[in-house]
Amino acid sequence: DDEQQYEDTAYGNEEIGPHTDGTYFEATPGIQVFHCLKPATKGGGETILVDGFAVAEQIRSQNVADFDLLTTAPIEHHYVEGGSSPSNAKIYSCCSNKPVIEIDHEGMLKQIRYNPYDRAPMRITSTDDIIRFYKAYERLSKLVNDTKNQLEISLKPGNVIFIDNFRVLHARKAFQTFDVCKCDLEKLETEPEELSIRSLFI
Repeated sequence: DDEQQYEDTAYGNEEIGPHTDGTYFEATPGIQVFHCLKPATKGGGETILVDGFAVAEQIRSQNVADFDLLTTAPIEHHYVEGGSSPSNAKIYSCCSNKPVIEIDHEGMLKQIRYNPYDRAPMRITSTDDIIRFYKAYERLSKLVNDTKNQLEISLKPGNVIFIDNFRVLHARKAFQTFDVCKCDLEKLETEPEELSIRSLFI
């Protein structure tokens, strides 16, 4: 197998389920930019999008207790680099006190942080609390993986889509090659002239 191997699945070509990116960063990337340079040579490569806010509202209407737990329980995420060699492994861990669903003081949705791939070990010590959390998390997982809540699209060469990483979960089917770029919402709002498509992909 001559294909380059990556520890971060974002830079590989395997299938990945719905998630948001950068959950282990204190400042989560605000904008995801997907630019299709060439089609998958062996089929696949579809992009799947999920409106995380719509899913969160479904949970709020179905089970308020689960919604309240997902908006208050602090969940830690991490990114492990060099894990194949324990002596060289580095762990980057942030957002230890950030919930899966973030709301403002009026109960309005602000951000979704959902990434099972980057979940760190739970720090909840109560068995009852762990069970309650996983039941709520399972409800969320089933909804984001429900095809009724998903939009599947096939990007063509030259197509570019901008995704709100605070709200929209993305997934992908296996494909060959791609480039990825991320930027902060604040930079997009304050310095849009510097974020041309050309500069994003150089």
